[in-house]
Amino acid sequence: MIYRLFFLLIGLIYSSESISQDMTTGYNYLETGQYKKAVTYFDSVLEQYPDNKTAKLCYGRAVGLDGDATMASSVFSELAISYPNDFEVKLNYAEALLWNKNYKGAKRYYATLLELNNQSFEANLGYASSLFQLSQYDTALIYIDKALVIKEGNPNALISKKYIQLELANELMNEEKYTEASLLLNNNLTFFKDDKETILKIIDLDIRQKQWNGVINGYQRIIEKTNDSLLGYDGLSLGYHLKGKNRKALSASLTALDLATAKQEEMAIRKATSRYVEALIWNQKYKKASTKIEELLVTETEKNWVLLLRANLNMYKGEFTKSIRDYNQILTTDSSSFNANFGKANALLGFEKHDEAYNAALVTLKHHEDQKEVLDFIEKLNVKFLPSVENKTAVSEDLGANRAVSNNTLITFPLSTKFSLLGDINIRNTSNNTINNEANSSSILGGFTYQFKSYSHLKVKLGSVFTRSVVEDFSRLASDVSLKLRPFKLHSLEIGSVRKYEDFNTDLIEKGIFHNHFYLNYNVNTHFNLGWFTQYYFTIQSDNNIRNLLFTSLYYSVLKKPLVKFGINYQNISFQEQRPTIYFSPDKFHAVEGFVDILKNEKIINNRGLFYGLTAATGLQFIEDNDSQLTYRLNAKLGMKVNKKILFNVYGSHSNIASTTAAGFTITEVGFRVLIHFGNKPVFNYKPIY
Repeated sequence: MIYRLFFLLIGLIYSSESISQDMTTGYNYLETGQYKKAVTYFDSVLEQYPDNKTAKLCYGRAVGLDGDATMASSVFSELAISYPNDFEVKLNYAEALLWNKNYKGAKRYYATLLELNNQSFEANLGYASSLFQLSQYDTALIYIDKALVIKEGNPNALISKKYIQLELANELMNEEKYTEASLLLNNNLTFFKDDKETILKIIDLDIRQKQWNGVINGYQRIIEKTNDSLLGYDGLSLGYHLKGKNRKALSASLTALDLATAKQEEMAIRKATSRYVEALIWNQKYKKASTKIEELLVTETEKNWVLLLRANLNMYKGEFTKSIRDYNQILTTDSSSFNANFGKANALLGFEKHDEAYNAALVTLKHHEDQKEVLDFIEKLNVKFLPSVENKTAVSEDLGANRAVSNNTLITFPLSTKFSLLGDINIRNTSNNTINNEANSSSILGGFTYQFKSYSHLKVKLGSVFTRSVVEDFSRLASDVSLKLRPFKLHSLEIGSVRKYEDFNTDLIEKGIFHNHFYLNYNVNTHFNLGWFTQYYFTIQSDNNIRNLLFTSLYYSVLKKPLVKFGINYQNISFQEQRPTIYFSPDKFHAVEGFVDILKNEKIINNRGLFYGLTAATGLQFIEDNDSQLTYRLNAKLGMKVNKKILFNVYGSHSNIASTTAAGFTITEVGFRVLIHFGNKPVFNYKPIY
């Protein structure tokens, strides 16, 4: 606040037009900022000429600018009594109100001065200053522009305008009025080219809009156009990371560290070291980062910033309990730390401690009001637990002339952060024009999900399936029960049972075959981008047949943003009995394929942003003892996140892998999906514990 007031007042310092030339020495002291000398000088003048108005004005300005705003007000008050109609005295009295931080009083007083003379440069500038200090930036901008009309290009007024526009732009950014904010910031650069503070605010604007190229260009501009390469390379490292260019981020952080080391400034070295360790973490060089952190914990007397680095490292490694422990240690000595409080909130969310995460975010807001990051965090947490409806509508056709139109609606109604009610409605109409046959099925299931501890989720759905065909109408019990666990770090396990009606085509609907699936999904991730997923299904069918299915996939992630991975899939299917005239049921089936998967996750995009996915795979399949057959598979989706609560996408798939359908045919499917959350807050209340 001090620097803001200084620059807003600087235009008033030299506004007096009644200073005569016989006190040049004193005037020079004022102009060069030697206020103590100016106080002494004008005090001596007043000893000889106690009624000299100009000397009193200069003395009042000198003591005020030297920091004694109360004395300055007293001097100007006496002058105002002696010279009640002197406009210059009134201007100085108004300025003293600003020095005393009586901004409301200054606003009122400057308003009266403008009624007397609305063409006064000093009155317009001072009124803008008081409005600025009261955060009335829109009106302040109007009056600073009036001052600049009176004295076009006045450098002090332009400085004032710069800071008004910076604050107004920040306010607009918080309201997500990014276009208006950008216009103000670019206007700053028209009269202060390459101004560092303005460029940094533009970078902040680009970060909020996730325009990573703008962030990078902004920091490069700081490197090239300002005398602060250290700040530039430090920020450039962050910009490259945000764009997913982590190798470049590490290189930039090393340059920043070299510059900081050359300056031999403790705080600069600490900041650059912190960025370097972060860059190691971004590049998954966890061992090297850990070694550096442990060295710092030994050598550094102030350890909180090092503990923040260790907490960040463990966040990336998925070791959230360790992160929480470090954040708590920091908070014992610095309870208001933004990074520790908000970091703890994110760690608790990662550990699926949702109530505690919400509480930690509220604690952060207690110490740091209106922080947008925290408000966004709470809003995302709220949306996560809003009632929602997800609907999918699809049309599929295969080479067997089977056509199906399906609609699935999933309703989720959270009653707490741990317990949600579920509703699942599915309708499917099938037809075959070749045999002129048609049938339909529908199912209604209800149930719940329950999280009984971190990474442990139980899902239970029970209901009925209803079918109608030219042969028979009937209903059967349907169920879906699963348990998701995390047995080890970076491992995930799901076991479950699904009782499902076979509704692929009209013929199978008429047969009334039910599947009792018992399955296991196991996924292993690593810190070096390699992953392994395995799925096993054991199926007991109502026609006394048994199926075994094994699918396993070894994959490697090349990029994170967007996610790009490739790998190899293997699939093995066998049936106890072969019934090829009814459904695809080989004694032996093997398939091997290579695939590439590209994904932009819908959970990380901005409002009105696009998300997408594309999977392409090809390989060989072996059915019984027949020769191998070439296979291919394409899956694609494209969608938009309309806002925080609504998203939709279209999707399609095409595959000739025999195991894709119950009949062993090539199949094509296209569909539309929409997900809507209802309300602004969950139906239940979080229970803060701070």
